[in-house]
This record gives sequence, structure tokens and C-alpha cells, in this order.
Amino acid sequence: MHLFITALSIYIIVLLSSFSPVNAQDKLTVLWSIGHAASHGAGFALAPGEYQRFLERFPNDPLYIIGRSEPSKDWPYVHPGVIDTWAGNRSHEFRILFGLSDVAKSGECQLDLNLADTHYGNPPRVVITVNGKSLPALSLPKGKSDESIFGQLDKGSPFAISTRFPVTLLQKGGNSLTIQTSEGSWMLYSEVALQTPQGTVSAPFSGVSLVGAQVEQGLYGKEDALKQKVSIQVASFGNLKKAAITIDGVENRPVQLIDGLAKMEALIPAVEKVRKVRLGLTLAGREIGYRVITVAPERKWVLYLLPHSHHDLGYTDVQPKIREKQIRNIDIAIALAKATKDNPAGSRYKWNAEVLWSTDDYMRQSPEKAQELIEAVKAGWIHLEGLYANELTGLCGPEELLRLTRFATEMSAKTGVPVNSAMISDVPGLTWGLTTALSQAGIKYFSEGPNAGDREGSSLVSWEDKPFYWISPSGKEKTLVWTVRRGYAMCFWWGTLDKPQASREMFDHLKQLESRKYPYDMVCYRWSGFGDNALPDETLPEAVKQWNLTHVYPRLIIATTTEAF
Repeated sequence: MHLFITALSIYIIVLLSSFSPVNAQDKLTVLWSIGHAASHGAGFALAPGEYQRFLERFPNDPLYIIGRSEPSKDWPYVHPGVIDTWAGNRSHEFRILFGLSDVAKSGECQLDLNLADTHYGNPPRVVITVNGKSLPALSLPKGKSDESIFGQLDKGSPFAISTRFPVTLLQKGGNSLTIQTSEGSWMLYSEVALQTPQGTVSAPFSGVSLVGAQVEQGLYGKEDALKQKVSIQVASFGNLKKAAITIDGVENRPVQLIDGLAKMEALIPAVEKVRKVRLGLTLAGREIGYRVITVAPERKWVLYLLPHSHHDLGYTDVQPKIREKQIRNIDIAIALAKATKDNPAGSRYKWNAEVLWSTDDYMRQSPEKAQELIEAVKAGWIHLEGLYANELTGLCGPEELLRLTRFATEMSAKTGVPVNSAMISDVPGLTWGLTTALSQAGIKYFSEGPNAGDREGSSLVSWEDKPFYWISPSGKEKTLVWTVRRGYAMCFWWGTLDKPQASREMFDHLKQLESRKYPYDMVCYRWSGFGDNALPDETLPEAVKQWNLTHVYPRLIIATTTEAF
């Protein structure tokens, strides 16, 4: 009883404080609903606890068509947030399509979200759009625990929230409503319902309808004739005909409709300043819908990918086996670099030896192996980083800090190639004297990759993608430091660069950088695979090659730390 009263109280407070007051003369009726408020989401897809299969079942996010779809198949109980690794660390948009035969002349509609729970520490922020028009964002309260998402749906903290919008946002024919997480973690659904004023009449969603339009990220075409990509989303059922996309009233390209929701794309000359573009859809020469979108200039991004394996001796296996694995990694990297040496620039494989412990082991195998490694370093296939191990530098005395770079200077003398960069990974904090030791060893660049979990304090919050010069205690030396995105591991496309969710997550990150006024046109990423002591990603060169064939920007470059810095 206490939980019900709490949820109802929150509901009333949110409704009265955040949105326009309810007019006593407004008579709203439920136009449609998905689920039941008292169900805790038990009847939805993936319920009660298969949240980790979300990307498998809904790789392109859910599409629910009123009158056609089924909650148990088409609407998952969980809506992931942007920080949920198991769902791709990106925003997720749930789309609902519904038809209307008539729309009330005036009044307001009300969308009700009845939630079974939200994440206990990082609840989501939600943005709702109606036929392309965004409503004020909703910040949800903290939930109870992880027990609900794990399968005990009745262990959550129920919460109800509503938002109102003018009925004039609806239209006769096809309509689209989206619910999107823009910040935070997951929420769990019990029911989604739309109430509308009298005079709004439901109808089956059929025929052809333009349900959305947007500008895509990236630049295409050729360097001297750059294009931007625009897309429209079209729902078509039982009326499969040829249609055409129009740009500002001029036919751009023909398209073939499919049964269901389709995304259709067209290219326009890249804009140099913000402007409005009218995207239309014509059927048999007649325009059946249009959207006006804002197109802004696209940044010419260059993304440097730094392949390496996080060297954590003894963590994922006993030391002798990790030693063998890391030695084998160097063999794989040399073979991969040799096989791709004639690839187009940017897609030739390179390997960053994160620390030199295993490089030292490699050199000790035999004179032939040592010479093979030296030649690979000279060819630029293997890039030596300056530190011998991922050391807890705060425990080191001055001599120990200096000895961390000793093997690097020895290898520099043997190869004739200066070692001027260093990496460190999964280490909580760095002592100030390290910058003096690095500088005195000729190391100018330092790639820091802290743990992306909760063991690094505020390292990522404070320094992620904010390169800075680290000045030594004497003030006479400096090192350029870059704390990479999400630390050393779990790069968002590792092994999946050719999959849609990979590029979507990449573009989401670039959007985040732009939103915080990131000043550069380049960014670097560690490419270390999922987990410690990972194998080299042998799919990377071909994936980068194919990406650069279809995208002018962002341009991808497999690089060494020194090249990127």
C-alpha cells in the first residue's frame, strides 16, 4: 500500500508542476495502450529477465504498430539507457505507429508512462517526440535495485509519469510517437498509453505514411564535392509501389517501398551554414507527406585507432600462459601488418606494444626472433611504448620511475627508432614524478587508459578526451597526456565495425564531443578488445578500408600513439 501511495503522489506532483494543468472540461479517452499498469511488464518481450538479449532481438530498436504488433513479441520490458554496455552504450528509441481517421479540432493529448522500475543509481532522462516534434524532456527518479531487471519484476519501485501535448501535433492517417533515452541507464515498462480528446478517432495503420525525417552524420562523395546524407522513414502496408524522395520539391531519387518501416536515404550538397531542407515523399506523382529538417555543417572528423592488448600479467590466467599469449600477439600483429602493407593509407595494420615486458620476453626467444621484431619496428609495424609494465607509480621511488623506461631506451638504440610515447592502462592514479621520468627518457606523449568502471575515482569524468600538458614539478618538462574514451578497453566497434550499431555508437560519441564544445577535429581511441590480454583484431584493416571507401568523413586511421598525438 505504501508503494502505491508513493507512486501516486509522485505522479500528481509531476503532472501539476511540469505540465499544463488539466482543464475540467477536457474529456480524454484512451486511444491505445501497450501493456497493463499492474503487470510490472510481465507480458512484454524479454520479460522477466532476458535484458542482455536486447541487441539480439532488437538490433534496430523496437517498432510497435498499434493494431498489428504484440507486446510479448514487439515491445521489450526494458528500455536501455546510454550508459548500458550490454545494449551498446548508446541512446535507444522506441517507436509507436498508429493511424487516425479523424483528429479533434482542439485540446490536449496525454501520454502516460507506467514504469515498473528505473535504475537505482543512474535513472534515465527521456525525450518524447510526436510526428517529429520533441516534447520537454522527462527526468525520472531513482529506482530500487537491480533485482527487477534481473527477473524479479515485482521488486521494483513503480512510478507513473505523464506528459501533455496539443492534439494539433496529430494528423489524419499515419502518426509516429517515439520514446528515447538521452541520458542515464534503463527503465522498465508496465504500460504505455495515449489519451486523446473527443473527436480523435483511431483507425488501422495502413497505406503509405512518411513517419520521420532526419539528417545523418558523416560526409560522403569526394573531397572536392562533399555530400551530406538525409533520410526519411516510411511505413507502408499493403500498398507496395514505387515512390520517390524529393528535396526542396525536386525529385532526388526513386525508391521501392517495402511492407513495414523502411529507411530511405538521399545525398545533398554539404552545407556551409545552417539551413532548412524540405524532404518529401511522392507516390504516383503526388506528394503524400513531407518534413522540414535543419541541416548544419558537418565536422571533418579524423579518428585514430590505436590497436593494442591490455597487458595484465596474471589477471585472466597464470603468468606463464599470459606470457605465451602476449608473445603470440606480437607474432599475429607482425603477420597482419605484413599482409596489409599494400592497403590504402589508414587501413594498414599497426600494433602498439602497450608495455614492453612481453617485448623483452619476445627478444629473448632467439636471435632470429629478436631480429624479426627489430625489423618490424623499423618498418613501422610494431610501435614500442615507453613503460616496462602497468606499474602503480605511486609506490615507486625516483630510481624505480626512471627504470620503468630503461628497456625502452635500450630498444631505441637497437632499432634506431626513438621511443617517444607511452601507454598505461587500468592503473588508479599517477604520481607527479612520472612526467619527469618520461621527459628525461625522451617520451613526449602519454596515453592514459584508466578502468572504465568505478575504481578510478573521477579520472574519466575529469579528463576523458581533454588532452593537456602535464608540467613536471620543476616546471622545466612537460608531457602531452590524453585520457582516452572509456579507458583502455571495450572500444565500441571492436570486431563489429561493419555492423549498424557500431557506426551509430561512434556517431553518438562524436555528438557528445560536439555538445560539450570539443575543440578538435580529431580524436583517438584505444583498440584493445573486450577484456584484458585480448588478441589483435584481425578484422580491423578490412573494416577500416571499406569504411573509408564509403565515407569521406569521419576518416578512420589505424595508427601508432605517436602518429595520433
